[in-house]
Amino acid sequence: MKLLIKTFLLTIFSSVLIILPVQAQDSLGTCTCSERGEATSVDSGMIGGNFYTPTGYDWEPLTEAMVFDTESNDCANGIHIISNYVRYRDCNFVLTNPTIKTLADEFKISEPILGLTWPGLNFTKAEQAIYTDVYGQRYLQMPWLAEFIKNLYTYTLGIISIVAVVMIIIEGIKIILGGAGALVGGENNTTSARLKNITRVMIGLFIAWGSYLILYQINPDLVKFQILQVAYVEEIDMPADYSTPTDVGEIGNVFPNNWVPFASLSNLNGQENRMARKDLVDAFTTAVVKYGGVVILGDAGRSPQQQYNIMKTKCACPSENKLPMDVNKSDWYKYCSKITLENGRLTQAGDCAVVGLYINRKDGVFQGPLAGHVAGNAVDANVPPKSNLPCSQLDEKERLSDGILNTGSISKGQCIPKAQQEFIGVMLDSGFCVGLNAKSNLREAWHFEYMGNELRLSGFCANKETLKKQWGEKLYYLK
Repeated sequence: MKLLIKTFLLTIFSSVLIILPVQAQDSLGTCTCSERGEATSVDSGMIGGNFYTPTGYDWEPLTEAMVFDTESNDCANGIHIISNYVRYRDCNFVLTNPTIKTLADEFKISEPILGLTWPGLNFTKAEQAIYTDVYGQRYLQMPWLAEFIKNLYTYTLGIISIVAVVMIIIEGIKIILGGAGALVGGENNTTSARLKNITRVMIGLFIAWGSYLILYQINPDLVKFQILQVAYVEEIDMPADYSTPTDVGEIGNVFPNNWVPFASLSNLNGQENRMARKDLVDAFTTAVVKYGGVVILGDAGRSPQQQYNIMKTKCACPSENKLPMDVNKSDWYKYCSKITLENGRLTQAGDCAVVGLYINRKDGVFQGPLAGHVAGNAVDANVPPKSNLPCSQLDEKERLSDGILNTGSISKGQCIPKAQQEFIGVMLDSGFCVGLNAKSNLREAWHFEYMGNELRLSGFCANKETLKKQWGEKLYYLK
């Protein structure tokens, strides 16, 4: 009778285990916060100060609430953490659906199609896997692997449990029918052997289910199947920088054979086929590693020959074999059909208008200014979302930078996002200047030149001290 009761209780226990849920992904929604805090003091946690833990925050009410698309656990207890040094509080979470964008055709993706019917497995539709957050950043979520593993995990544990229950029932029945072992099996120790079999089955169940419970107690994320998420990189807002400031200074021979490629870093995109001076590349690599976030490299070193290749495309200039051996930069109107001389000034038509006419040809070799891109001493670099955005999309402190970019082809109402300001700060501390000199008509928040060598700098490039003097608190996040 005791064996029957034990077998019955174990059967109920195993049946309950079968229906236990696997930990699911947290719900998506919006987290609306009304206060922002920045770390005011830190505690060094390692010798040498390589690791810091904030010990206090300076909280400031927001005139406009910040809204984040996030998971419910990222808005728990009214707190939304951006980083170890920035967080929001007084937050409310509202369950909602992400803003769906019709990008499935653009990505040419579809949900997986299995060759067999799997009960309970319903993959998320492809059009529901692509969304845009409140800042306009688009993401591709790929939940299908997590959904498959979760379903497979549940079914595997269920099958293990069912088989175990059946084995326990069979062994229990044999024990009941066998009595002391004389009727079934013919050996006196048969009952003991079958009890050992039941014990082994129970140990197997404990291993199968206990591993889940142990991992959950250590860290619930160990049994949570996270969704893979990939940021969709938008077209970078860096205009083709084919021109150069008028104060080009000395023109001479440039030696691109001494340039080196950029390092392959996990957080650096666009470095393929880009080259520049080694001292610039080394300093830029250090800055990108220090910044830590994604950095997108635009233009870099561009030799005088490459500049003339651009002139051939955009200004309808002839091939090199149709040019004389010596050409002064003021005489390009004689050879390029989209460049004319009017009232003593060079006039450029169409796409040619953005191309700088600052190279000479001497003894059949193109020469350029010993500064900027042509000298291999400049890079254009951007961090997501973009180097400048409409001020209406940014927070109050980012909007302070309104007007800094109000020159040239950029209209008023464009501001420099916090991320780009912080990246500019890292670049300035790494020996670069940035193209935001208020005394120049050309201002580019993405243009950087290296100051640690003998080359001169373009007139629109300003160092940290100059920026603070000219713009003050307008660049709030540039500390």
